[in-house]
Amino acid sequence: MERALRMKQYLQDTLGFEFQTSFWEEFSLSDRYGPEGVVEHYKLVFDQWKDNVKFLTELVLVLNLKIASWFCVDDDLGRTYEALWKMTDSWALDTLKGDDLHYYLNTLD
Repeated sequence: MERALRMKQYLQDTLGFEFQTSFWEEFSLSDRYGPEGVVEHYKLVFDQWKDNVKFLTELVLVLNLKIASWFCVDDDLGRTYEALWKMTDSWALDTLKGDDLHYYLNTLD
């Protein structure tokens, strides 16, 4: 877990984005259970937070960062994160409107 926290701090410093959730740490724990563990945790997080634009945006960011961290290390996890990222990003683009869509796009740009 200490490694996940150091990586989160590095990402915050590099991206200039302050994480508001523990999604990075939660998915870092889920990684240990392979693709099935990641998908199970994703279902819980998405169902609980999909209506909170800030948390949804952070979820998409974390999924995207996890793609990069797993490809060429564990392709199954990388592909799992990629599929979840695509699905969540599509949902957000189809669902969000007005200021929420503006926040989502500006934050992830």
